[in-house]
Amino acid sequence: MHRHLRAAVSMSITLVFTPALTACLQPEQLGGTEQSTNVGDLGSALGFDVATGTTTGLSNDTMPLCTSSNAPDATYTWTAPSAGAYIFTTLGSTFDTVLEVFQREDLHCNDDSNGTLQSTVNVRLAAGERVGIVIDGFSTANGNYQLNIARISTDGLQLWLRGDAGITTSSRVGVWADQSGNGRNAVMSVATRQPFFAPGTIAGWPTVRFTGAESMTFASEVAPTGYTIFIVGRNTNSAETFSIILGPSGNLPNNQLRWDNGTQALFVDTAASPLITTSTIGNTRVFHALAVRHDGLMQSVYRDGNLVSSITSSLSGPWRLGSLGSFYSDAFLHGDIAEILVYARPLAEAERLEVNDYLRNKYHLP
Repeated sequence: MHRHLRAAVSMSITLVFTPALTACLQPEQLGGTEQSTNVGDLGSALGFDVATGTTTGLSNDTMPLCTSSNAPDATYTWTAPSAGAYIFTTLGSTFDTVLEVFQREDLHCNDDSNGTLQSTVNVRLAAGERVGIVIDGFSTANGNYQLNIARISTDGLQLWLRGDAGITTSSRVGVWADQSGNGRNAVMSVATRQPFFAPGTIAGWPTVRFTGAESMTFASEVAPTGYTIFIVGRNTNSAETFSIILGPSGNLPNNQLRWDNGTQALFVDTAASPLITTSTIGNTRVFHALAVRHDGLMQSVYRDGNLVSSITSSLSGPWRLGSLGSFYSDAFLHGDIAEILVYARPLAEAERLEVNDYLRNKYHLP
């Protein structure tokens, strides 16, 4: 992979990251002598403070390809402990960051992550795959940085919507791009029916806001048989009536996942027995992670990673869902949605906890 660097003299050179990045990233190879870039190997650490430090006083060795920068930067290497989707962020940094991750021959670069001055890069890695990470600043910005690395499984991931990715508008959201790689974008072409983009709503991250008149339709239906679904958001309906989160569209059956009132979630699955289930999950009007898992024999519901209900339930087919925020273009959602993940399989307990830890750390949930 190729990377243009600033040298100590007036010229540009190219840094090539080979598959074995361990020996390549030595200070003298990052633009000549007298370089003060922080070069380190982070091993396979995961968490929300994998690396901390300051770029102030470091040298300006790299030139990011996604924005303009004359700022000092810090460089690291890191190795994926297992296959999966990895989310690199600079949340917690004190300046306008730029983040680059070098994966094989590809460069992933991000300046502002949808409504924040922090950066997010999402890449899929194989077990043992090594990457280079550069923490840079927009223009001349520098200061204290925090690098966070989280992993989630991509096996069976059917839909992944994130408020900090896949949205290009600054006001209303006509397309919310699916980050799972399956192309199940949530779309709404009618401007007056488009939900609102709400930056900085939860722990500095944006949400997509529905006020009771907006909805989106998936490019193709979500139809898991056996599933684990995670939703980070809050119910903003002040009345003790329901707010549809996921619902039917077109000719799909009457399937729903909704906040039923201020304390309960309700699930309608026409391929399940029983067809309707209700779970008391606690205050729905504060941000929380709602999760439901079905293994074909049991439906389990979780709030912020903790089991709140479990019932015997059977499945005869997929849970077919076609829209976000409405019931057949009616009964619209009142709520803020920060993230949705739909797996077409019941996650193992360790995997479920892994996703919950990612969401909990990212959104500062209990």
